[in-house]
Amino acid sequence: MLSSSVAQCLNSSVSKFISMTYKTSGIILKKQDWRDYDRLFTFYTKDFGKISAVSRGVKKIKSKLAGNLQELAVIDLFIINGRRVDQLGGAVIDKNFLRIKANLDLINATLSSLELVDQLTKEKLADPDIFSLLEDFLSAVNSINQPTGLKAVVLSQLFNFKFFDLLGYRPELYNCLECKNKISSGVNYFDYSGGVVCQNCQPQNLKLISKEAIKILRFSLDHNLGDYLKVNINKNLDLELISIIDNFMKFRLDKELKSRAYIMNLVMSH
Repeated sequence: MLSSSVAQCLNSSVSKFISMTYKTSGIILKKQDWRDYDRLFTFYTKDFGKISAVSRGVKKIKSKLAGNLQELAVIDLFIINGRRVDQLGGAVIDKNFLRIKANLDLINATLSSLELVDQLTKEKLADPDIFSLLEDFLSAVNSINQPTGLKAVVLSQLFNFKFFDLLGYRPELYNCLECKNKISSGVNYFDYSGGVVCQNCQPQNLKLISKEAIKILRFSLDHNLGDYLKVNINKNLDLELISIIDNFMKFRLDKELKSRAYIMNLVMSH
């Protein structure tokens, strides 16, 4: 039988180890090489926001974690706190979005939004709404059954629009920015600095916005992204939404996303 002093020591060691570890669900935002056989992963997690952790030996052929550390998936993570950087102790795929991974257009449209989240979030600032939005976004893109990548780009832009809303940049979509009167179904314009402007305010150098686009932008803020795919929308409206949200984002961002060129080229091809 263990002496009381030995038992206390063991209990203390176990408690200390537990306090140095944590579990959560996460989505890979990016990964990069780290030394010879390791890789540094950046996740957006359900419980802790954005975190970084190293997976030791993950580039080795016999790595047990490599198969579960996949992009475009929701992963259950077991993480060990480190002095300089946290380490991955375990990973199991919870949801794998295989349809996205089989289509290059879906991959690129999705990764562009993950890049945005990585750029605009700080480490260890938890926001469960952002994680839920990411999970909803992956599920929506994964449900696309059309051969074109245009719908994926629209979903990516609508995700970005909702993400900016969570960051505190919700544009005004119901009342004119200038006169504050309720927006009518007539001619309206979109000011990228803050929302819709009516015709009566005589806006200069502003882009026209259709009443259908206003309805979809309102709809997107109050519904899951997958609901957008249930609405019958033509290609011209898709392209209008992409353009409006893209310019709204450019007004807010200090620099352009690396993936934006690919997205814009795909849009131009349509």
